[in-house]
Amino acid sequence: MKTERTQIPDLLQIIGGQAHAKRAIEVAAVTGMSIVLIGPPGSGKTMLEAAYRVLAEPFTPDVVEAWPCPCGYLGDLSRACRCRPPAVFRHQARLAAAIEEYQCDVQIEVPAVAYRELRAVGSGEPLAAVRLRILRARAFGEGRPAGGGEELDLDGHRLLEVCEDRLGLSARRLASAKRVARLIADLEENPRIRAAHLAEAVQYSGIGELRR
Repeated sequence: MKTERTQIPDLLQIIGGQAHAKRAIEVAAVTGMSIVLIGPPGSGKTMLEAAYRVLAEPFTPDVVEAWPCPCGYLGDLSRACRCRPPAVFRHQARLAAAIEEYQCDVQIEVPAVAYRELRAVGSGEPLAAVRLRILRARAFGEGRPAGGGEELDLDGHRLLEVCEDRLGLSARRLASAKRVARLIADLEENPRIRAAHLAEAVQYSGIGELRR
């Protein structure tokens, strides 16, 4: 009697869209950073958390899942938020406190996904390929001298100055962006942090502070 083998679904491929969030959990998984996933109900936060825990398997990172407001739909393009401003303020203050408590260096917005993106489920990069890239980045990072490769060039310093002046990021958030940028460089097996690495890292490093 022939027995059919059940194929285990790929945790990344079953998540429709969310390329930005998938990239963010890849970066964070290099050292198992604590992360926060912020988005409306049904946007894929729980599946992203599950995929992240697989990718960060040698670590036990803290993961915070949250809505952007009490009803969950602040900023959503398909449904209107029904929360009053004071309620939104209190909700986001509690969220910012949680981000500080768990020291979430990687903060990820997970917006609602359009139907056309849901149709592409199963066509993205498989989790095994991402995991292999993460393992190589870890090996590359372990091969660097302690503290090596953390210096910034002039363009990098200028970029962080702009982030401080225009986005109001604190010294702690700038330091967080620098740590994340080092992981992005490790994923590229690049010994130096470049401005492009910092520019990407800043996208993951300021949600909690900007919403206070």
